[in-house]
Amino acid sequence: MAHPGVMHKYSTRHVAFEHASPPATSTTDASNTLLWVGGLSDGLLTVPYPTSIAAALPSGWVVAEVLISSSYKGWGTSSLARDAREIGACVKYFKDLRPGKKVVLMGHSTGCQDAMEYVVGKDADKRPGLDGVILQGGVSDRQAWEDMLTKGEYDEVVAKAKEMIDQGKGKEAMASEGNPVVKEFGGPISAYRLHSLLAKGGDDDYFSTDLSDEDFAKTFGKFPRATPVCFLLGSDDPYVPATVDKVALLQRWTKIIREGGGLVDDDDGGVIPGAHHNLDGDPEEVVQDLVRRVCGFLKAVENNTTTTTHVPSYPNIHLFLSQCDHSQPTPFSPRTRAHARHFKHRKLSLEHSLPETRTVPSRTRPIKQSALDMPPQAQFALWKHIFTKRDSRQTRPAGSGSRTRRIGCREAQRRQSYNDESSSSGRMDLNVSANQTQGQVPARMLD
Repeated sequence: MAHPGVMHKYSTRHVAFEHASPPATSTTDASNTLLWVGGLSDGLLTVPYPTSIAAALPSGWVVAEVLISSSYKGWGTSSLARDAREIGACVKYFKDLRPGKKVVLMGHSTGCQDAMEYVVGKDADKRPGLDGVILQGGVSDRQAWEDMLTKGEYDEVVAKAKEMIDQGKGKEAMASEGNPVVKEFGGPISAYRLHSLLAKGGDDDYFSTDLSDEDFAKTFGKFPRATPVCFLLGSDDPYVPATVDKVALLQRWTKIIREGGGLVDDDDGGVIPGAHHNLDGDPEEVVQDLVRRVCGFLKAVENNTTTTTHVPSYPNIHLFLSQCDHSQPTPFSPRTRAHARHFKHRKLSLEHSLPETRTVPSRTRPIKQSALDMPPQAQFALWKHIFTKRDSRQTRPAGSGSRTRRIGCREAQRRQSYNDESSSSGRMDLNVSANQTQGQVPARMLD
C-alpha cells in the first residue's frame, strides 16, 4: 500500500516521514508539527495509528514519523542520550522550516522514554523547546521482563551486563548464548543498553510503578510549565503489571508534575478503554478514541488553552516549604530558607495558602488564572510579600516614611485598638490579623 507524504532529511543520516494531509485540511510549510517516535524495533509505518492520526488532524497540523539511530534493531547499541540529541536535531529542523509554529513530541512505548529524556534528562535546557509532549504507552521494560523471566534468569542477565560495564565493556554486544533477552530480540544488544533497560534505576527506568515519589519527582517533577503533558495508556496494555491500577498510576504522575509547576491535560489524557500497547488490531472505535484525544490536545496547544483542571495550592506550598528546611540539602538561599522556617513555624503554609475559589471576598474583580496556577516557589514568594508587608506596617513607627506607610501604620493602630477593646470585654481575637490577610492578594502581583 502506498502512503503519500514528504520525506524530510533532517540530518546527514536521518529522515522523518511527514504524512500527507487530507485534502480538506491540506496545508503548506506554515504548519504545526506533531513528531512521532516509536518504541523498540519500530520504524516507519510499523505502528498503524499514526496514519489514522494523520487522516484526522486539525487544520494547520501535520504528523511526521521520526527515524533515529535506535529505530528498527538499532536500539540495542544506542542510548536515550543519543536519541535525545537526534530528536533535538529533528525539532530544530522543523522549527527552522516553519518559524513560529508549534512542535509537539509524541512518544510510543520506549519513545516515551526518549521524550522524557529530551525534556528532563541531562542537557535538556540546551535542546530546542517543545510546545507539548504526548506519552502513549509509557511502560517499564524492567517490569515487563521481570514478568517474562524467572527471577534467576533475570538476576543473571542483569548481573552479567553489570559485570561487563565494570570491566569497561559496556559498548560491547552481549552473547546470545544463555541470554533470553538477546535471543528474544534477535539483534545485537550492548551490555550498557541491556542494563539501562532492565536494571532498577537504569537510564531507561522512567515508568516503573515501584519507584518512589521521590524518584518520580526527579523526572516528572522537572517538567517545565511551557511543555504541557498528555498521558495516554491502554486499559488492556499487557506490559503494565496486572496488579497496577492504571488510573491511579496516571493520577500519581499527574500530581507530581503539578507539584513541580507543570501542566497536565486531564480532558484529553487518560486511560483508553479497550486499547492495547500499540493499538494494532484493536477495534476502530478504540483507535478513534486515541485519535480524538490526540487531536484535542493539539488544539489546546495551538490555542494555548492547555491548563490544569485542579490547582493543588496546599500541597504545592507545603512541599516547597519542606524543601526549604535547613536540615536538608537544598538549592535555596539562606534568606529564602529563613523565610520558609518563619512561615512554617507560624503554621501559615496550610491554613493561609492561596484560595481555591476564583474570586477573593475583599475584591470586586476575579483573580487571574495565572495567580492560581503558580508553581510553589511563586506561591511562596507571593505570600512572603503579603505577610512581610503586613508585619512591616504593624511594626513601623507612626509618622515615618511616605504617606502610604503612615496610612498603613494608622490602620495597624486601629486594629490594635480593636484587639485591646476585644480583650477588655472578654473576647479573645488572637488570629484577627492573619484572618484579615487571608485572600488579600496585591493587584500588582497578579497583573
